[in-house]
Amino acid sequence: MKINHYIDNDICVVEFNLEIDEEEHASDVVNYFESMFESEEFKKILLNCKNMISIDSTGIGIIFHINKLLNIKLESNTTTDKNGNLAVCNLNKECQEVFEICSMEPLIMMFQTEAEALKYLHLKK
Repeated sequence: MKINHYIDNDICVVEFNLEIDEEEHASDVVNYFESMFESEEFKKILLNCKNMISIDSTGIGIIFHINKLLNIKLESNTTTDKNGNLAVCNLNKECQEVFEICSMEPLIMMFQTEAEALKYLHLKK
């Protein structure tokens, strides 16, 4: 499992190099994000899924948990709309179908490219 991230203004861009459909990775991913929330300053997250081959209910659960952690982080800021502060990009066809079936939008916005997602998140208050 490999996860990389960088901060772009108030956006944390995260790149997964794993499949988020294995329970053995679930706690590692959650621990990574929990420590990131404690040590980094950001208000939005972009999950770049270009290296993600598949996702199942475990992975969807992890993404909803990340969204919950982000909302907790944003609770003190009453001017921030909590919907749409988490976005994903570069989903392959299979993963995109899973996201659509699970009705992830508008909580989690989907984009074809990282540039499109960053443009949306930079404009979002």
